[in-house]
Amino acid sequence: MARRIREAPRVCTKRPRMHRSNHLSARIIEGLQSGYIKLVIWYPLGYTLIHLKDYSIRAVDINYYDIVMSETTENYSARFVGLLAVGTVAVILGRYWNWPGSRHKDMPPGPKPLPLLGNFSQLKLVDTFDQFRELNEKHGPLVTLKLGSRNAVLIGGDGILVRELLDKRGAIYSNRPVEIASKLIGRGDHGLFQQDIDKWRAGRKQIVQHYNPRTIKSGYVRIQEAESVQLLRDFLREPRKHMEHCMRYTTSVVMSLNFGIRCPRYDDPAVHEIEEIIDLLTGLQQPGSKPPVEQFPWLWYLPEFMTGYWKTKAEYIGGRLDKFYGALAQIGWERGVNGHNTDNFAYKLRLNEKVHGLTWHQQILACGLTLEAGTDIVAGVISACTLALIHDPEIQRRAWEEIDGLYDEYTLPKWEDEQKMPLVRAIVKETIRWRPPVPLGVPHLLEQDDWYEGHFIPKHTTLICNVWAIHSNPERYENPDLFNPDRFIGHKLSMSQSMVQSDPFKRDHFAFGAGRRSCPGVQIAEQDVFIAVSRLLWAFELSAPPGVQVDVSQKAFIGSIVRRPKEFPLVVKPRSEQRVVTIERELALAEDNMFSSYGLYTGE
Repeated sequence: MARRIREAPRVCTKRPRMHRSNHLSARIIEGLQSGYIKLVIWYPLGYTLIHLKDYSIRAVDINYYDIVMSETTENYSARFVGLLAVGTVAVILGRYWNWPGSRHKDMPPGPKPLPLLGNFSQLKLVDTFDQFRELNEKHGPLVTLKLGSRNAVLIGGDGILVRELLDKRGAIYSNRPVEIASKLIGRGDHGLFQQDIDKWRAGRKQIVQHYNPRTIKSGYVRIQEAESVQLLRDFLREPRKHMEHCMRYTTSVVMSLNFGIRCPRYDDPAVHEIEEIIDLLTGLQQPGSKPPVEQFPWLWYLPEFMTGYWKTKAEYIGGRLDKFYGALAQIGWERGVNGHNTDNFAYKLRLNEKVHGLTWHQQILACGLTLEAGTDIVAGVISACTLALIHDPEIQRRAWEEIDGLYDEYTLPKWEDEQKMPLVRAIVKETIRWRPPVPLGVPHLLEQDDWYEGHFIPKHTTLICNVWAIHSNPERYENPDLFNPDRFIGHKLSMSQSMVQSDPFKRDHFAFGAGRRSCPGVQIAEQDVFIAVSRLLWAFELSAPPGVQVDVSQKAFIGSIVRRPKEFPLVVKPRSEQRVVTIERELALAEDNMFSSYGLYTGE
């Protein structure tokens, strides 16, 4: 997706010059190997491995960051004599004492940790989700990782352990890990990272009430269907920007529900601002984007020029959130006061603040959280589905037969007939299973020591629901890398209904979380995708340009935290001229009967 990213202030983005005196801003011994001492060095923008031999330095691997540094210097010999001695002692003592980096003997199995460092040096900075899948395949459904002094457990397998731990024991598995950057960003009020359970419950309750499935199905669907008509017109007029149109569509839906504001075009300032905010937030969560302060607290005290100015970046992002979400919430409040869109989320929150007790800052971040979760991620799912459909034209043909059996050229598909379109519903479910948008979910935190089938899980362990590993498990999904909607043809439950099933094998997928921290907006996300996909299939034949090979492997997707397709070419051919006429007619009706009642965000 094309992105127009504004530069953060210079102090937030400038890469500090690497002086010789701070090449080794953090020095941690990993082990002794054949006369070498192998170290993991933390740099302002990532990690690298170096080898020491004959008291000289040579940088040998910089992972994926564009930091090129290679030098050999004999003058450093005296400086490293002490380091070698300390490292040798650390390695020896780490074998006999439970030093940071060592794993409790009763914890689930996992890769062998190294003294002090644990498994840090073994983790990839790119495609971490695929590495974690391999770890679950090798070690079992529960895998322990040591990250410095912290414990992390990957939950993979066939999904049973997600039910047993995150669902059934949700009372102790529902907190979030300490994320210092998020505290700088949201001052502890951002719901995604909220650790204060009482605050989190109060905020989530309001989100659940506004986005509950019954209200969405009956009241909000008309907004989604109206916005989807513009999506069809945009695909028809500018197929080259199809991914941008998906982002406009999902953003406009959430903006309408949250603030009584819509986004009539992709270059709307609100669309670009939320895109930039999401890029900044996910960028700061990428492996290597900041020092592992949670695992090594002393890194907090390093000067900012040695740490890539990550604190300043976090504070800058927090300022962007407060300014943007605050402005939107104020517009929503004023529209409600003036009798317009009185069901918008921001207006209802402020109107009832004496009842729920949320501060203004908590209110605007609750609105912002649903905007972050319901735009880029959902747009990426629609684009992933489009990619899958052009890769397999036969699935398109079957979907046309199903849709044409219900609707003629004068009538667009409706959400109320979703149960009558089992193949289209299965296409949506399979897209999310096949290429989950958040392959490692959002981590949980265990609040007290626990045992499960002989395995000890200590208090404050981070639990990672390894969605990609579960979705790739051939014991649960036959031939998992194949896009095959038929596996869900008989699955009649909605995603929100599926999530609460006591039998984990009745769940369609695990992409929207589990337990008490599961996504409260799953119903609107499902409707967004189904309405868009069913109408795109009704209207168009979607294909790749002649001679273009369609790649649907993971190489065709980008992102570590949130995955979405890379830009790909798309040919959009109307299935008939009458369908084009119908789209234009329905868009004119939407503009008169729906769009005119919503405000706009000017960015001023």
